[in-house]
Amino acid sequence: MRKLLIAILVSLLLAIAIAWGLKHYPGYVMIALGNTTIEMTLWVAVILQILAIAGLFVALWLLTRSIKVPMVTLRWLGSFGGRNTPQIFNRGLIAFAEGHWDRSRRSLERAAKNDDNILIHMLVCARASHRLGDEEAVEKYLTRALQTVPDAHAAINITQAELQLESGHYEKALATILRLRKDLGKKHPYLLEMLVKTCLGLKDYRLIEKLLPEIKNSSAYDAQRYSDLLVETYRHRLIATKGAEDAVKALTERWAKIPKKWRRNNSLMLCYVDLLAASGGEKTAVDVIQRHFRKYWDDKILAVYGRIAGSDLKKQLLLAESWLKERNNNPELLLALARISRRLELWGKAKEYYQRSLDFGSHVDAYVELAELCQGLGEVDKSREYFQRSLNTRPTALSLPLPAKPLR
Repeated sequence: MRKLLIAILVSLLLAIAIAWGLKHYPGYVMIALGNTTIEMTLWVAVILQILAIAGLFVALWLLTRSIKVPMVTLRWLGSFGGRNTPQIFNRGLIAFAEGHWDRSRRSLERAAKNDDNILIHMLVCARASHRLGDEEAVEKYLTRALQTVPDAHAAINITQAELQLESGHYEKALATILRLRKDLGKKHPYLLEMLVKTCLGLKDYRLIEKLLPEIKNSSAYDAQRYSDLLVETYRHRLIATKGAEDAVKALTERWAKIPKKWRRNNSLMLCYVDLLAASGGEKTAVDVIQRHFRKYWDDKILAVYGRIAGSDLKKQLLLAESWLKERNNNPELLLALARISRRLELWGKAKEYYQRSLDFGSHVDAYVELAELCQGLGEVDKSREYFQRSLNTRPTALSLPLPAKPLR
């Protein structure tokens, strides 16, 4: 309020001074321009000059403002777009998580225009393109990521290997992973895990066997997972000997290379004796099973024992009968005894073992074999009964309707 009063007072004093000057110092100004003359009082000329200077300053101010406004506007628009970048980026990630691959890619590309750090944008765009089956776009985004952030080459190449694995391009994935292992070292757990997946895809169990010491010490595999992989690897390495000229010899040599601890594994033992029997090494298989059963037991291996013939069938039978002391009610053991007895032509004993086996468990093969035996012994009615029971026991038999009475 005080400043306003002072301003009014100064304005009044200035007006009085100008009025006094106009009265006592009228002055005269004439401007001649060719044949034209302009005449005015001194004070009019002074006021016009002041107005002209003020007008010039106003014009200059307006000119500078007109130049600054577009630049300010552009900066404002730029900052507005930058402020929206996180929201656009988040929308892209949400769209990716929801499975809207194309929408995700568009949002992330848009967000990348106003973001200096575009690594995540490009990696997610590459994954979205992979989901869309656009392999060219995958390469484009990964290349752009590598060009923009060369220090992140490991992350980019790991992403590439993952996408190659998902696409089933195992050879390309293998090359990428082996290159990464040279750069990052063999102790990288995730690279080792991806390498194993690649080998499984290529069915390269030879390479997995070489990697087993690394896998055992890797944090990527717990004890159970390592054990499952090891058994699967050794099993396929045994199967790979099937095409050998001397399959039994090749199997025996391959079996000897498996660590002793794992030769006790029932799953591997079953695979080994099955392959031996299929390759003509039944006698060897019987000996192997007999040694194995001194400390370990498995009904599936026992089933193989009953199907094959060793060099000494009587010994094979006597040893199997000795196992009855601890497993008197084991239907698989009784079935094996019945089969060995049939090979020895001990028909009565075989029939007894078949019947005892069926008392403790219904087995289709036992019914069929007993029916055949009864038919051979002339017990036709019993043979028909057991054949009928085998039909009723089949797990794949369908309960389909039958005629109410014979058609003939």
